[in-house]
Amino acid sequence: MGKETELKLSLPSACLPLLKAHAVFQAAEKLGEPKTLDNTYFDTADLKLQRELIAIRTRQQGDVWLQTVKCASASVGGLSQRPEWEKPYQGEFDFSDIDLKPLRKHLQAIQDQLQPVFTTLFTRETYFLKTESGAEILLMIDQGDILAKGQQSPLCELELELVSGSAQDLLQLAVELAETLPLVPSDISKAERGYRLFKGEMEQPVKLVDVALQKQQSPIEAFKALALACVAQWQGNVQGVLVSTDPEFVHQLRISHRRLRALLKVFSPLLNKDWVNHWNNAF
Repeated sequence: MGKETELKLSLPSACLPLLKAHAVFQAAEKLGEPKTLDNTYFDTADLKLQRELIAIRTRQQGDVWLQTVKCASASVGGLSQRPEWEKPYQGEFDFSDIDLKPLRKHLQAIQDQLQPVFTTLFTRETYFLKTESGAEILLMIDQGDILAKGQQSPLCELELELVSGSAQDLLQLAVELAETLPLVPSDISKAERGYRLFKGEMEQPVKLVDVALQKQQSPIEAFKALALACVAQWQGNVQGVLVSTDPEFVHQLRISHRRLRALLKVFSPLLNKDWVNHWNNAF
């Protein structure tokens, strides 16, 4: 089992030349030529795997075929960490290498029910960057389409994948890029976008979820839990603000900002003063 740590950012395709001209990309090493990735996602007729937050796909890259199984985990601000299993695909699924026994047995039991649901077809350009802190990061530009039931949705993303280092290194790099580029963190995976297209679902405004605080949590831990919920609310609405005329997206976005400012005010005696001032100015 591998563990993938990545940070995903969306951007308008018209801004790709500016992205590639950025100093970060000028300092990075381009790894080969652009590659076309043809990915097909599978599920049961009643979309059982989607409900269980499991993704199964095949990927064709030239003459190479791969099978990948991913289990979803929480994504905040575009940053996600999730277990995955990948192996060559020989024309039929083989889950024998999955080291989580309940998952392996579950997938083997429904293997005959799996059928294609949607496709993501895009071109990927990959760069390798070693930062001043010593972190090693892959920068992948994906541009193409998501296809389902005769419909298609454009795709343009920058994925930052950690090779070595910490998640903080990904965040710092994203902030550096976003200072001059219209990059927006995205918590919606390609798979989730594919399911939405398959089911004909439209983007919906996101309200703040309830946060269950525990007595044993420290004040700082409570602040982090509440702040991350606000960030998730902000993230869930920012894409809608960009593509929809529904004013509720703007309303929920403003609510997330107000709550973040209120949290900073309430918890400021416990937080670093310079850090609080920085984010107060940012909001």
